[in-house]
Amino acid sequence: MTAKKHIRVGQLTALFSFIFGTTIFLIYYFTSKLTIISYTYGLTLFTLLFNIGILTAIIVKSSSDKEHRKNLMITSGVILLNIPIMIVYFWFVIILLGTMRITLTNKMDNDITDISLVGCENKRIKKLKAGQSKTVWISIKKECSIYVEYVTKGMRKGEIVYDYVTPGMGQLVEHELDGENRRIVL
Repeated sequence: MTAKKHIRVGQLTALFSFIFGTTIFLIYYFTSKLTIISYTYGLTLFTLLFNIGILTAIIVKSSSDKEHRKNLMITSGVILLNIPIMIVYFWFVIILLGTMRITLTNKMDNDITDISLVGCENKRIKKLKAGQSKTVWISIKKECSIYVEYVTKGMRKGEIVYDYVTPGMGQLVEHELDGENRRIVL
């Protein structure tokens, strides 16, 4: 294979790897489905091994092709740029696994105030207008439950958002506040 083909294959490999990794990350970010991570282990390993193979071929080619060595090494660098990107994605996934992202939506016809999320970490929201939503990130440091208390029409109400949460169980949760004192298990 010519040096130009090595360069082209290397560039396409780097681009595909970046798009693949970013797509997996974004799907997980927006869904928080652990199955996404589980299903992609094999594909990620294949992509890693494929990148190593292409990188090795480019480095071998650069040792025998002095005319195109600079461009071949630049292509190697482009492939290697995916490593720090992957590390950032991995770091952020670890943060997401330790975080409950709870979106509270006021489904009542009136405003609610003095909203407290209590459990793993205490968070407060001053006010949610009718129909308004707000997402709160709660760090999971230990086993706990998460419940919400709020004031509506002068009455204090409370609901369980999540019965049992452990570190590594971070999820994306939507919880509707409708004024009913009720037990919610998602």
